[in-house]
Amino acid sequence: TAYDVTLPAGTPYTVIVDPGSGSVELTGLTVSADATLQLLSTNFTPGLLNNQGAVEVGSDDLFLTQDIVNDGTIAFDTDTGAEDIQVSRGLTIGGTGLILFPDIASTTTTLHTINVPNLATTTIGSGQVVQGGPGEFRGGTSFPTDIVIDGELRADHTGKSITFVDSTTNNVLRVINNGIVRATNGGMIEFDDTWGIVNNGTLSCDPGATILFTTTTTDLTGTVIVDGTMRATNSLTFDGTTGLGTGLLDVGNGLTITGNANVGFGSITTPISLVVDNGATLVIQGNFSHAMTSEPLFNFNSTGALRMTGGSGLDPCDPGMPATLEVAGSDKGNTGSGFVNNFEIERLVIGAGANVMLVDAINNGNRNGSAGAAEALYVDELIFEDPSGRIILNGLRLYYNSISGTVGQLDAGADCNDNGQLDACDISMGVSLDCNGNGIPDECDIASGGSPDCNANGVPDECETGPDCNANQVPDECDISSGFSLDLNGNGLPDECENDCNLNGIPDDVDIASGGSEDCDGNGLPDECQGGFTTYTWIGASGGNWSFQPNWSPLGPPQGDVILANGDPGAMTTVVQTIATACALQLGSTGGGHTLQVNANASLYADTFTITSGGTLNPQGGTVEGGPLTVAAGATLRGYGHVLNEVISDGDVRAAAGQTLRLAGSTFSNNPGSLLEALAGAVLDVEATTVIQDGTLRAHANGAASFVAPLNNANGATLELLGGAAAAPVITNDSASLITGFGIIDTPVLNNDGHLVTIADSQATGDIVNQGTITVQGGTLVVLGTLTGSGTVIGDVSRSERGAPLPHGLFIVGDLAPSAGANLLLPSPDARLALGGDLDLPMTDHLAIDLVDATVHMNGLLAQSLEAMSEDIGAVEAGLTRAPGRFPIGTLRLGPAPTIVSVVDRHDNDGLGQAACEAVYVRDLVIEAGATLANETCRVYYQSLVMNGSVTMPANLIHIAPACPGDANASGTVDFTDLNIVLANWATTGPDGDVNGSGGVDFADLNEVLGNWGNVCK
Repeated sequence: TAYDVTLPAGTPYTVIVDPGSGSVELTGLTVSADATLQLLSTNFTPGLLNNQGAVEVGSDDLFLTQDIVNDGTIAFDTDTGAEDIQVSRGLTIGGTGLILFPDIASTTTTLHTINVPNLATTTIGSGQVVQGGPGEFRGGTSFPTDIVIDGELRADHTGKSITFVDSTTNNVLRVINNGIVRATNGGMIEFDDTWGIVNNGTLSCDPGATILFTTTTTDLTGTVIVDGTMRATNSLTFDGTTGLGTGLLDVGNGLTITGNANVGFGSITTPISLVVDNGATLVIQGNFSHAMTSEPLFNFNSTGALRMTGGSGLDPCDPGMPATLEVAGSDKGNTGSGFVNNFEIERLVIGAGANVMLVDAINNGNRNGSAGAAEALYVDELIFEDPSGRIILNGLRLYYNSISGTVGQLDAGADCNDNGQLDACDISMGVSLDCNGNGIPDECDIASGGSPDCNANGVPDECETGPDCNANQVPDECDISSGFSLDLNGNGLPDECENDCNLNGIPDDVDIASGGSEDCDGNGLPDECQGGFTTYTWIGASGGNWSFQPNWSPLGPPQGDVILANGDPGAMTTVVQTIATACALQLGSTGGGHTLQVNANASLYADTFTITSGGTLNPQGGTVEGGPLTVAAGATLRGYGHVLNEVISDGDVRAAAGQTLRLAGSTFSNNPGSLLEALAGAVLDVEATTVIQDGTLRAHANGAASFVAPLNNANGATLELLGGAAAAPVITNDSASLITGFGIIDTPVLNNDGHLVTIADSQATGDIVNQGTITVQGGTLVVLGTLTGSGTVIGDVSRSERGAPLPHGLFIVGDLAPSAGANLLLPSPDARLALGGDLDLPMTDHLAIDLVDATVHMNGLLAQSLEAMSEDIGAVEAGLTRAPGRFPIGTLRLGPAPTIVSVVDRHDNDGLGQAACEAVYVRDLVIEAGATLANETCRVYYQSLVMNGSVTMPANLIHIAPACPGDANASGTVDFTDLNIVLANWATTGPDGDVNGSGGVDFADLNEVLGNWGNVCK
């Protein structure tokens, strides 16, 4: 401490200040050229430093407190530990030496820092060089702080930077460059949130290097040369600046060039705004474009200029030319308004030998102007610096007020594909083709619509060499794809070039394939183009093979019309074992019958097929298809397999027992007098979308007739179930038709407008809408849905058939809810109406309901309701007699399912209004265990009661005692109790004591008691 130290000259040597020495503070230090001083102590203060050798900073801090002379090297060490050089206020680093930020593994600039004090000026002398990176100059906290560079600062380590940065965020650090600040060899110089830079010297970046400004605004004077990248994240101003470079200027906000500045770049990125004024010139050596859409932000005023110097050589196809200039103004024509607030340039200078091509690569919001679709360029003064410069208009428009040069320097050459090369060059160099020789690249001919390219193969249609059958100079494939020509068969040949014998504009093969024309003999020629067909007649023996040639006259197998007509007394059979075809096929017999049998895996096709009397078509697992199939009266279609024809039957169609006959044509007609039948265990699968059922439809035991279309039993038709089933989406039995027998009616809705008669247990799987008559002659008709409608339901026990027991009547899983005009007639003690839902009867005519002897069984799993229909006349036997306003029930049974039956009064059945609740009169009432009668509102009168369940209002469950005159208490005996009741209620209106029902208790009641004294009515 307080010593002057000299490291003398001599043989090169190293002096180490080791960590154990603690802090070292000298008054002066001289390091000779032969000496190297390694500083490893915590803090080292050399005092007045004169360095001719090398000082290596490896300690935490090197304190420079006085001006120093550095003619050697001051360097940070190469490890990644943090070291600082602390500089005192006002210090100058003189000499001709080097301050080195070594290239270390880390890119973090804060590891090696030169700290300058607040409110001070630190100077890097004119002979000093600061070099390397990473590293940083840091200083300033609250007051302006300057770093003055009179020498040279050079960031020359690839990927590393030297950074100038505030110690805080107050933006008080300023860099004053009076020498050279240069980024080279891939290095970077960064001005990070500083106050700014005063450039009185040269600021430059070489190719591959970067200068970065992150300050809010940056004003640059002096000389600026950008051959690498200069990037400003905010606004950047060049004021009086000079320097021409070939690199990139990247400005994140506004760019201003002013004060007679003359700066140049290879290219600039699109700034948010651009101002060139006060005699300034923006020089672009490469391409100039921008994406601005607001004209006020683009300002070349009367003293500002854009100078384009790019492009090289006189050969227009030289790969180095031309440079491009984006046009951005609205094309208003050659009018004064086009030169105002329209991205105009006051002075456009084309440098000596420069070649510039106009482009409209970016939509600046001004396309589709009044005078042209593309954007245009407006220039007040157009200047060519020499006769070799030129502008290639590229099909765009340039408007100018004055020109220095010649109009001949404006070249109309185009670049239609925007590849930066003239179209003529594209063609001459083979980049683009020009098959039609019009001087326009084929791709541009196509894109502009000048040449069609219907097949999108990049070759104009007029240059195609493919097929053109109709000689219209358009490829066949394009005629087809454009819709000009049809290609119905998809073979790539326009239909007008195909065979079309009937001249209907449709190729013959398409006519045949679509069914528009027949080709029964399979020769590929529509039948209407032929004179007729050969008729083949069967001459073979019974059981003969269709395909055996000698069985036919002429020799077969047939390729035309076919006649199978047995006239012999014996039966005749023809067998199709593989494939058989015919144009018109007629099958019949005037003798013992003729059967055409189609075996399994065989097929029979006929354009038209008629089975006449005596003829039988008998598929045995095979397939019949083709045109309409007519089954005449006396003819039969029977068997199993597939019939794909439309069928019109006046004869018999029958599915063989235990087999499936599939009828899958579009229409099936079972005409009056015909029979459609599924034998025992058979399935008649009718897949026709239109079904006409005017004949008889019959399903035997375990057989089924199934329809995919609605089934309408119409025009007096009969659906007869003999233990089988009929199934359809909807079945309708019209007013003149009959459904009879026993079995299953499988449909979501049965509309019965005619007569439905069941003679044994039967089932309807859905709802029944009954507008006609349902007669249960035997067994039980089970309805799995609801029964509605205004028709009649009859339990006709007198006509029980087939030895069945007396009918059980109806079992309706859902509700019985007919209309007011309906009839429900079960006039027998053996008739039963079972319900899983509600009994909702709205009828008002007592003759429309006959349940007086029948059993009503309510046995649902959910809550049920029972309509109270009768006038409440009290507990008298008259209530059990059918009469106007009285609708008695013989037996009402509830349960044993845990049902709750609520007595309701929805309808005015007795015609007396709804002021008072109607009642239920039942001869025998049975409430099974688990069942509940809910009778809170309406009374239920009974003559006999079996109570194993429950009732919610016992007071409304009233017994009807047998008639016993004078028996006031209904005890069955007329005695003193009855006399006392009369006397106790003397002169009242009753009902207690009113034994004669006159409405008052008087002498007539007393005489009634005395006159019957002692009678026993039990």
